[in-house]
Amino acid sequence: MQLSRHFSVDEADGLLPAIVRVFKVVRPLHAKLLVEAAKMNAGGHKPDISGRMISVELPPEVAARQRYIRQLSMAIQQMLHEIAMFGIEVKSAEGLIDFRSRLDGRTVYLCWKWGEENIAWYHDVQGGYAGRKPITDRALFSGDGCE
Repeated sequence: MQLSRHFSVDEADGLLPAIVRVFKVVRPLHAKLLVEAAKMNAGGHKPDISGRMISVELPPEVAARQRYIRQLSMAIQQMLHEIAMFGIEVKSAEGLIDFRSRLDGRTVYLCWKWGEENIAWYHDVQGGYAGRKPITDRALFSGDGCE
């Protein structure tokens, strides 16, 4: 279950240290998952993180790689779930998240990506990352007041 709430820029900034700690672990796990998935693809096997391939007979080394991929995926999902429980929307395991906020009576996303020091961008709900605009006045964005 993901909470739905709105954040002020200051509230979102306050959560960044915890979010950065999570992504410091998740990003390398995600990179390993991509490498392992590429190895499986190169060997002619499709990676499966769902666990549904149990009945399919795989060569032992492929089955071991599949189990490792599943373990990595589960660890990543669990850690990102912790972020989502704050009401934050995770867009990418590589470190892209959105915080709902209010601007002029409408919902927008405060946008953060890995490597940014603070919340400095926002975009419309339908606009996505490509529509990011700089935050010029932090006071214009409001949350639910759940600090």
